[in-house]
Amino acid sequence: MSYRPLIRAALATVLAGSAACARMSRMESPYLSQVTTADPAAGQVDQAMKSFAAQGFSGTVLIAEGSRVIIYKGYGQANRARELPNTAESRYPLGAVENVFTAAAMLRLEEEGKISTKDLVNRFVPAPADLRIDDLLSRNREVTAVAYAGGMASMTGPADPLAERFAETGASYVTLRKVIEQVTGESYENYISNHLLIPNGLTRTFWDNGAVGDSLVARGYREPLGETVIAKGMVAPLADLYQFRLALRDNKVVSPESKRRMFAPAPNGYGYGWVVSTTPGGVRVTEHAGDQVGFQTWIAYYPDRDVLILLGVNNDGGWRRPISERLTEIMVDSASAMGAVVSSQ
Repeated sequence: MSYRPLIRAALATVLAGSAACARMSRMESPYLSQVTTADPAAGQVDQAMKSFAAQGFSGTVLIAEGSRVIIYKGYGQANRARELPNTAESRYPLGAVENVFTAAAMLRLEEEGKISTKDLVNRFVPAPADLRIDDLLSRNREVTAVAYAGGMASMTGPADPLAERFAETGASYVTLRKVIEQVTGESYENYISNHLLIPNGLTRTFWDNGAVGDSLVARGYREPLGETVIAKGMVAPLADLYQFRLALRDNKVVSPESKRRMFAPAPNGYGYGWVVSTTPGGVRVTEHAGDQVGFQTWIAYYPDRDVLILLGVNNDGGWRRPISERLTEIMVDSASAMGAVVSSQ
């Protein structure tokens, strides 16, 4: 028996592992070069974020107007034990923000003729007989329990408008992941990576099981004692979310018609993967957030201003809401922000 094929296979595995380790360990080129021109709003945002940081906030903010990044900066520490600061490179777990990718994947599969959003869910996975895919996409009805081995998903009636909206990923969207796997024959992670992330330049987003050891992934902290929370699930730097939003705006992710449906809210205010509403100043906003122990993430796009605001937080304390309100005030609702209206999504 020749052992050469076995030796070659083992060597290939070692080399592949070495290449992956090298990629994880080498210094990555920074995204900060995208901040090309000074903007008066950047100073206002920076002062506001420094004020929040002085009160205990830690995380990263990215704000863009059109394709121009106005500010992209970290505050506080990403890893207290190692005294590593949050920077533009810091990665945060997306939590329920992952829903925007799941919804985009479902619409792409519909464009390819592989599903219809009017299909019954039980065509693909166990579910109540009258439950349709668009019920889950819009959270018009909420799955409250998901069975992975032949059981039946249990349901509530009409969803509470706030139910599951920003909590983790929600069982409804977990069910949609299982549909994606049944339709494509790929794992959810592989499908999203191969069809949404890599083609659109999101090269630094990946799934972390808590053991990857990437030093750029921020640690979360439970206050006031500061217990460490290890990030798990889909993790990304804010710049990858910025890249995805540009691709979505430019119709590179789904067709204009699919995008129109994505941002058409159900009566509960939820579109397909996005919450659709208006700011206190009456400006349209499509947003999503992920609130989980030790972390908060937030993506908000204001189509009438072509403004994108991204926030990653790595400690408890309810920072998302006050920061989002302040940044919206500065960038969107203030008199200085009332410029020309841009009609795009």
